[in-house]
Amino acid sequence: LLSSSFEEGHPVSYASSSPTETEQNYAQIEKEMLAIFFAVQKYHNFVYGKKFVVQSDHKPLTSIVKKPMYAISSRLQRML
Repeated sequence: LLSSSFEEGHPVSYASSSPTETEQNYAQIEKEMLAIFFAVQKYHNFVYGKKFVVQSDHKPLTSIVKKPMYAISSRLQRML
């Protein structure tokens, strides 16, 4: 989902993808991070070089991004 602050946060674009068989076996936190990773890649042309905010209702993600990199699984490190 891409939204613009000029439009009071109304959706501008939607994107989706289906997980591969391997990705279906990921832990829930990894699936949530994968969704964010997908969105950033999908909208790279719009967000590259700009400050942007990622909003998620998955609370464990907020604690993961505050941890030092060595304390995070290598799969999550690659997505950060």
